[in-house]
Amino acid sequence: MRLKAIGKAERMSGRTLEAAYRSYIDARADVLSPSTVAGYNRLARNTFAPLMPMKVSAINSRAVQAEVSRMHREGKSPKYIANAYGLLTAVLHMEAPEITLNVRLPQRQAPEQRQLSPEEMARLIEGARGDPVELPVLMGLWLGMRMSEVRGVRYGDISGNILHIQTAIVDNEAGQAIEKQPKTLAGNRYVPLPDYILGLIGDPHGREDEHIVQLSGQAIYKRFVRLCERLGIPPCRFHDLRHANAAVMVRLGIDSKYAQQRNGWSSDQMYKQTYAYTMQDQQNAVAVTINDYFKRLVEKD
Repeated sequence: MRLKAIGKAERMSGRTLEAAYRSYIDARADVLSPSTVAGYNRLARNTFAPLMPMKVSAINSRAVQAEVSRMHREGKSPKYIANAYGLLTAVLHMEAPEITLNVRLPQRQAPEQRQLSPEEMARLIEGARGDPVELPVLMGLWLGMRMSEVRGVRYGDISGNILHIQTAIVDNEAGQAIEKQPKTLAGNRYVPLPDYILGLIGDPHGREDEHIVQLSGQAIYKRFVRLCERLGIPPCRFHDLRHANAAVMVRLGIDSKYAQQRNGWSSDQMYKQTYAYTMQDQQNAVAVTINDYFKRLVEKD
Protein backbone atom coordinates (compact mmCIF):
# COMPACT_ATOMS: atom_id res chain seq x y z
CA MET A 1 0.00 0.00 0.00
CA ARG A 2 1.36 3.38 -0.99
CA LEU A 3 1.38 6.09 1.62
CA LYS A 4 -0.41 9.24 0.55
CA ALA A 5 1.66 12.40 0.70
CA ILE A 6 0.40 14.72 3.43
CA GLY A 7 0.15 18.35 2.41
CA LYS A 8 0.27 21.45 4.57
CA ALA A 9 -3.51 21.78 4.85
CA GLU A 10 -3.94 18.16 5.94
CA ARG A 11 -1.08 18.35 8.44
CA MET A 12 -2.74 21.34 10.06
CA SER A 13 -6.31 20.08 9.72
CA GLY A 14 -7.09 19.03 13.24
CA ARG A 15 -4.65 16.48 14.64
CA THR A 16 -4.15 17.08 18.34
CA LEU A 17 -0.76 17.68 19.87
CA GLU A 18 -1.10 14.38 21.72
CA ALA A 19 -1.62 12.54 18.43
CA ALA A 20 1.32 14.38 16.91
CA TYR A 21 3.56 13.27 19.80
CA ARG A 22 2.47 9.66 19.32
CA SER A 23 3.12 9.84 15.59
CA TYR A 24 6.57 11.36 16.14
CA ILE A 25 7.64 8.77 18.72
CA ASP A 26 6.21 5.79 16.82
CA ALA A 27 7.95 6.86 13.61
CA ARG A 28 11.33 6.78 15.36
CA ALA A 29 10.89 3.88 17.76
CA ASP A 30 12.86 1.45 15.58
CA VAL A 31 15.92 3.67 15.22
CA LEU A 32 16.15 5.09 18.75
CA SER A 33 17.43 3.29 21.83
CA PRO A 34 14.78 1.88 24.18
CA SER A 35 15.90 4.29 26.90
CA THR A 36 15.43 7.26 24.56
CA VAL A 37 11.96 6.07 23.54
CA ALA A 38 11.08 5.57 27.21
CA GLY A 39 12.28 9.08 27.97
CA TYR A 40 10.20 10.54 25.15
CA ASN A 41 7.12 8.69 26.39
CA ARG A 42 7.63 10.01 29.92
CA LEU A 43 7.92 13.57 28.62
CA ALA A 44 4.81 13.09 26.48
CA ARG A 45 2.87 11.94 29.55
CA ASN A 46 4.17 14.46 32.04
CA THR A 47 4.74 17.76 30.21
CA PHE A 48 2.55 20.26 28.36
CA ALA A 49 -0.57 18.36 29.52
CA PRO A 50 -2.98 21.31 28.98
CA LEU A 51 -1.80 21.59 25.37
CA MET A 52 -2.17 17.93 24.44
CA PRO A 53 -5.91 18.06 23.56
CA MET A 54 -5.38 21.19 21.45
CA LYS A 55 -5.11 21.14 17.69
CA VAL A 56 -1.53 21.55 16.53
CA SER A 57 -2.59 24.60 14.56
CA ALA A 58 -3.61 26.30 17.83
CA ILE A 59 -0.24 25.91 19.55
CA ASN A 60 1.46 29.28 20.01
CA SER A 61 4.30 30.88 21.93
CA ARG A 62 2.07 32.25 24.68
CA ALA A 63 0.59 28.86 25.55
CA VAL A 64 3.97 27.14 25.50
CA GLN A 65 5.61 29.89 27.56
CA ALA A 66 2.90 29.55 30.19
CA GLU A 67 3.66 25.83 30.56
CA VAL A 68 7.42 26.40 30.62
CA SER A 69 6.98 29.02 33.35
CA ARG A 70 4.70 26.69 35.33
CA MET A 71 7.28 23.87 35.22
CA HIS A 72 9.92 26.31 36.42
CA ARG A 73 7.73 27.46 39.33
CA GLU A 74 7.14 23.83 40.29
CA GLY A 75 10.86 23.29 40.63
CA LYS A 76 11.61 21.34 37.45
CA SER A 77 15.28 21.61 36.54
CA PRO A 78 16.35 23.78 33.59
CA LYS A 79 17.71 20.64 31.91
CA TYR A 80 14.37 18.84 32.29
CA ILE A 81 12.49 21.83 30.88
CA ALA A 82 14.94 22.15 27.99
CA ASN A 83 14.50 18.46 27.16
CA ALA A 84 10.71 18.78 27.27
CA TYR A 85 10.77 21.88 25.07
CA GLY A 86 13.23 20.26 22.65
CA LEU A 87 10.89 17.31 22.14
CA LEU A 88 7.90 19.61 21.69
CA THR A 89 9.64 21.66 19.00
CA ALA A 90 10.79 18.49 17.22
CA VAL A 91 7.20 17.21 17.18
CA LEU A 92 5.92 20.53 15.86
CA HIS A 93 8.62 20.68 13.21
CA MET A 94 7.55 17.29 11.87
CA GLU A 95 3.83 17.99 12.11
CA ALA A 96 3.70 21.65 11.11
CA PRO A 97 7.06 23.24 10.26
CA GLU A 98 5.24 26.51 9.61
CA ILE A 99 4.85 27.04 13.36
CA THR A 100 7.61 29.04 14.99
CA LEU A 101 7.90 29.62 18.72
CA ASN A 102 9.52 32.40 20.68
CA VAL A 103 9.90 31.02 24.19
CA ARG A 104 12.29 31.95 26.99
CA LEU A 105 13.68 28.94 28.86
CA PRO A 106 15.21 28.99 32.35
CA GLN A 107 18.95 29.44 32.30
CA ARG A 108 20.73 26.11 32.36
CA GLN A 109 23.18 25.50 35.17
CA ALA A 110 26.43 23.61 35.09
CA PRO A 111 25.71 20.02 36.14
CA GLU A 112 26.69 19.15 39.68
CA GLN A 113 28.92 16.12 39.70
CA ARG A 114 29.65 14.06 42.76
CA GLN A 115 33.40 14.22 43.09
CA LEU A 116 34.86 11.06 44.53
CA SER A 117 38.13 11.76 46.31
CA PRO A 118 41.13 9.42 46.00
CA GLU A 119 40.47 8.33 49.59
CA GLU A 120 36.85 7.47 48.77
CA MET A 121 37.95 5.51 45.70
CA ALA A 122 40.36 3.49 47.85
CA ARG A 123 37.60 2.79 50.40
CA LEU A 124 35.23 1.67 47.64
CA ILE A 125 37.81 -0.70 46.18
CA GLU A 126 38.65 -2.19 49.57
CA GLY A 127 35.08 -2.25 50.85
CA ALA A 128 33.74 -3.97 47.73
CA ARG A 129 36.06 -6.97 48.03
CA GLY A 130 34.03 -10.16 47.95
CA ASP A 131 30.76 -8.29 47.41
CA PRO A 132 28.64 -9.29 44.36
CA VAL A 133 28.91 -5.68 43.19
CA GLU A 134 32.73 -5.66 43.30
CA LEU A 135 33.18 -6.47 39.62
CA PRO A 136 30.64 -3.89 38.35
CA VAL A 137 32.19 -1.24 40.62
CA LEU A 138 35.68 -1.93 39.32
CA MET A 139 34.48 -1.99 35.72
CA GLY A 140 33.01 1.47 36.26
CA LEU A 141 35.84 2.95 38.34
CA TRP A 142 38.91 1.21 36.89
CA LEU A 143 37.77 0.73 33.28
CA GLY A 144 35.48 3.78 32.98
CA MET A 145 32.53 1.74 31.73
CA ARG A 146 28.89 2.85 31.70
CA MET A 147 26.45 0.66 33.62
CA SER A 148 24.76 -0.32 30.36
CA GLU A 149 28.15 -1.51 29.05
CA VAL A 150 28.89 -3.40 32.27
CA ARG A 151 25.60 -5.26 31.84
CA GLY A 152 26.17 -5.88 28.13
CA VAL A 153 29.60 -7.54 27.98
CA ARG A 154 29.85 -11.30 27.49
CA TYR A 155 32.64 -13.76 28.21
CA GLY A 156 33.05 -14.11 24.46
CA ASP A 157 34.02 -10.44 24.26
CA ILE A 158 37.33 -11.27 25.96
CA SER A 159 40.34 -12.32 23.91
CA GLY A 160 43.44 -12.83 26.03
CA ASN A 161 43.44 -9.78 28.26
CA ILE A 162 41.51 -7.53 25.84
CA LEU A 163 37.85 -6.73 26.41
CA HIS A 164 35.82 -5.72 23.36
CA ILE A 165 33.05 -3.39 24.51
CA GLN A 166 30.45 -3.64 21.78
CA THR A 167 27.06 -4.19 23.44
CA ALA A 168 25.00 -2.34 26.02
CA ILE A 169 21.90 -3.39 27.93
CA VAL A 170 19.20 -0.91 28.94
CA ASP A 171 15.71 -1.38 30.33
CA ASN A 172 12.65 -0.36 28.35
CA GLU A 173 9.49 1.09 29.91
CA ALA A 174 8.23 -2.38 30.77
CA GLY A 175 11.43 -3.09 32.69
CA GLN A 176 12.66 -5.57 30.09
CA ALA A 177 16.40 -5.75 29.41
CA ILE A 178 17.11 -4.74 25.81
CA GLU A 179 20.45 -5.11 24.03
CA LYS A 180 21.67 -2.25 21.90
CA GLN A 181 24.80 -0.72 20.46
CA PRO A 182 26.95 1.39 22.81
CA LYS A 183 25.84 4.97 23.38
CA THR A 184 28.16 6.34 20.69
CA LEU A 185 30.09 4.92 17.75
CA ALA A 186 33.23 5.56 19.78
CA GLY A 187 31.72 3.37 22.50
CA ASN A 188 32.62 0.30 20.44
CA ARG A 189 36.16 -0.07 21.73
CA TYR A 190 38.85 -2.38 23.11
CA VAL A 191 40.14 -2.08 26.68
CA PRO A 192 43.04 -4.04 28.22
CA LEU A 193 41.95 -5.88 31.36
CA PRO A 194 44.19 -5.84 34.46
CA ASP A 195 44.98 -9.17 36.06
CA TYR A 196 42.88 -8.42 39.13
CA ILE A 197 39.70 -7.85 37.10
CA LEU A 198 40.48 -10.88 34.91
CA GLY A 199 40.66 -12.92 38.10
CA LEU A 200 37.22 -11.70 39.17
CA ILE A 201 35.77 -12.51 35.74
CA GLY A 202 37.13 -16.04 35.75
CA ASP A 203 37.62 -18.53 32.94
CA PRO A 204 35.43 -17.63 29.95
CA HIS A 205 35.81 -21.05 28.31
CA GLY A 206 32.43 -22.61 27.58
CA ARG A 207 30.56 -19.50 28.67
CA GLU A 208 31.19 -17.33 25.63
CA ASP A 209 27.51 -16.39 25.22
CA GLU A 210 26.91 -15.64 28.90
CA HIS A 211 26.93 -12.10 30.26
CA ILE A 212 29.81 -11.49 32.63
CA VAL A 213 27.61 -9.53 35.05
CA GLN A 214 24.28 -11.24 35.72
CA LEU A 215 22.83 -8.52 37.98
CA SER A 216 20.08 -6.24 36.72
CA GLY A 217 20.60 -2.50 36.57
CA GLN A 218 18.44 -2.01 39.65
CA ALA A 219 20.34 -4.69 41.56
CA ILE A 220 23.70 -3.10 40.69
CA TYR A 221 22.49 0.34 41.73
CA LYS A 222 20.91 -0.80 45.01
CA ARG A 223 23.96 -2.84 46.01
CA PHE A 224 26.20 0.11 45.13
CA VAL A 225 24.10 2.48 47.26
CA ARG A 226 24.23 0.06 50.21
CA LEU A 227 27.99 -0.29 49.78
CA CYS A 228 28.43 3.50 49.92
CA GLU A 229 26.21 3.70 53.01
CA ARG A 230 28.15 0.94 54.76
CA LEU A 231 31.44 2.71 54.02
CA GLY A 232 30.16 6.13 55.06
CA ILE A 233 30.58 7.56 51.57
CA PRO A 234 28.08 10.34 50.71
CA PRO A 235 25.46 9.37 48.11
CA CYS A 236 26.61 9.15 44.51
CA ARG A 237 25.45 7.59 41.27
CA PHE A 238 27.04 4.54 39.67
CA HIS A 239 27.88 6.79 36.70
CA ASP A 240 30.02 8.92 39.04
CA LEU A 241 32.53 6.06 38.98
CA ARG A 242 33.07 6.87 35.30
CA HIS A 243 33.53 10.54 36.20
CA ALA A 244 36.11 9.51 38.79
CA ASN A 245 37.94 7.43 36.19
CA ALA A 246 38.19 10.52 33.98
CA ALA A 247 39.47 12.57 36.91
CA VAL A 248 42.20 10.02 37.55
CA MET A 249 43.30 10.24 33.92
CA VAL A 250 43.47 14.03 34.21
CA ARG A 251 45.53 13.74 37.36
CA LEU A 252 47.90 11.28 35.69
CA GLY A 253 48.32 13.58 32.69
CA ILE A 254 46.80 11.17 30.16
CA ASP A 255 46.52 12.82 26.74
CA SER A 256 42.88 13.58 25.95
CA LYS A 257 42.91 11.63 22.68
CA TYR A 258 43.90 8.43 24.51
CA ALA A 259 41.37 9.08 27.27
CA GLN A 260 38.71 9.68 24.63
CA GLN A 261 39.50 6.38 22.93
CA ARG A 262 39.70 4.37 26.15
CA ASN A 263 36.38 5.55 27.58
CA GLY A 264 34.48 5.75 24.31
CA TRP A 265 33.66 9.47 24.18
CA SER A 266 32.61 10.86 20.82
CA SER A 267 34.86 13.89 21.31
CA ASP A 268 37.55 14.97 23.73
CA GLN A 269 35.29 17.84 24.81
CA MET A 270 33.25 15.31 26.79
CA TYR A 271 36.45 14.39 28.60
CA LYS A 272 37.68 17.92 29.12
CA GLN A 273 34.46 19.71 30.01
CA THR A 274 31.90 17.26 31.31
CA TYR A 275 33.72 14.40 32.98
CA ALA A 276 37.13 15.72 33.88
CA TYR A 277 36.56 17.52 37.16
CA THR A 278 39.70 18.35 39.10
CA MET A 279 40.27 16.59 42.39
CA GLN A 280 40.18 18.79 45.49
CA ASP A 281 43.70 17.89 46.58
CA GLN A 282 44.96 18.95 43.17
CA GLN A 283 43.05 22.22 43.44
CA ASN A 284 44.65 22.82 46.80
CA ALA A 285 48.10 22.05 45.40
CA VAL A 286 47.52 24.48 42.52
CA ALA A 287 46.38 27.17 44.98
CA VAL A 288 49.52 26.69 47.08
CA THR A 289 51.74 26.98 43.99
CA ILE A 290 50.03 30.17 42.79
CA ASN A 291 49.97 31.73 46.26
CA ASP A 292 53.66 30.97 46.80
CA TYR A 293 54.51 32.61 43.47
CA PHE A 294 52.69 35.85 44.23
CA LYS A 295 53.84 35.80 47.85
CA ARG A 296 57.43 35.87 46.63
CA LEU A 297 56.64 38.81 44.37
CA VAL A 298 55.01 40.71 47.21
CA GLU A 299 57.84 40.01 49.64
CA LYS A 300 60.42 41.17 47.10
CA ASP A 301 59.54 44.74 47.91
